[in-house]
Amino acid sequence: MTAPIDLLVVGAGVVGVFSALHAARSGASVLLVERDDWPRSASVRNFGMAIPSGMEPGPTLRHAEASVAIYQSLAEAGVVRVTGRGTIYCATTPLEAQVLAEMATLGPRLGLRCTLLDRDLLRHAHPDLGEAVIAGLHFPDDAQVDQRTLGRTLIPWMVETFSITYRPQTTIVGITRDADGIRARTAAGDDITAARAVVCAGPEIRVLFPDVFADAGVRLCKLQMVRTAPGTAPALPSAIASGWSLRRYGSFGVAPSRAALVQQPMPEFLREHGIHVLIKPEADGSLTIGDSHAYAPGEGAQHDLLDAAVEDAIVAEAKVLLPDADLRVAERWIGRYPVFPEGEWWITHPAPGIAIVATGGAWMTLSPSLTRGIVSDLLDS
Repeated sequence: MTAPIDLLVVGAGVVGVFSALHAARSGASVLLVERDDWPRSASVRNFGMAIPSGMEPGPTLRHAEASVAIYQSLAEAGVVRVTGRGTIYCATTPLEAQVLAEMATLGPRLGLRCTLLDRDLLRHAHPDLGEAVIAGLHFPDDAQVDQRTLGRTLIPWMVETFSITYRPQTTIVGITRDADGIRARTAAGDDITAARAVVCAGPEIRVLFPDVFADAGVRLCKLQMVRTAPGTAPALPSAIASGWSLRRYGSFGVAPSRAALVQQPMPEFLREHGIHVLIKPEADGSLTIGDSHAYAPGEGAQHDLLDAAVEDAIVAEAKVLLPDADLRVAERWIGRYPVFPEGEWWITHPAPGIAIVATGGAWMTLSPSLTRGIVSDLLDS
């Protein structure tokens, strides 16, 4: 049995590492456990994009903006890699262009800096964009993070700098509370005791707390993404989002014309598979392109198979935005994340001193800031 600690953090993905970091910065002793050697699930199987531009105004947007500031601070300290800034949302129809024009007026009033780019400005500043793009809206405050190296650089720095112990290849199979505090049982049969615990296990919450998971109405979403070969991408000045994204992201709900846009029919295959295209330039000269959305209990969300038709549709939509780019696929993968009946995150307390924390599709955008208050409240309880 290990010695008692102030906080046990289960799961070293983005939610877990920032929970551990905020707790340690407050003076707590922290044990961070991870079932793999390094995080390998949703926290690395994503875009690595922090996008305040897509967040609904209010607390969600404020968390997104604070998260970008945290990433930037860690990048300036040499701990994580911020590989780029900004997102351009591209319109290929007059109604999409109208939504962008409305956001150009409304966004700054809500704290979202953005600049409208007409066709001529786009051609001058972003010559790789295709002729189908008739307008763009540039949000300079979004950030692109190297998600694949985030845990591998941040965790060793945290261990060296703070009172944090990292225990990889440790699978937690049960968490209970007794008279001595929190007791976690590992798959190896060891017990870990702590004053408090925060569980940041993403979809694996259903294994540790199946009843809590089911009662909360949590579903799982499967995404599918690709990456092109290193050194083949055009030198894009920012990430790119297709006009389909305007229908999906909450921030654009403030635009009066968005309601009409949502009612416009989409190509059936794109609608059925929840496809909207984001393109992120990587430091190695590749592009990460995605994605699709399949929700459990639908058949498409249940298996780990990659759908070639979905991949072809994603790449075809990317080709509309970057018609001359080399978009041959070098890597392809799926990821999963939880989806909640309401909101972008889910926090619950199955027992005193235990918090379950999960974020939906915006986990890279929200987790660095969101976890700060959650951990503070847990430690003060």
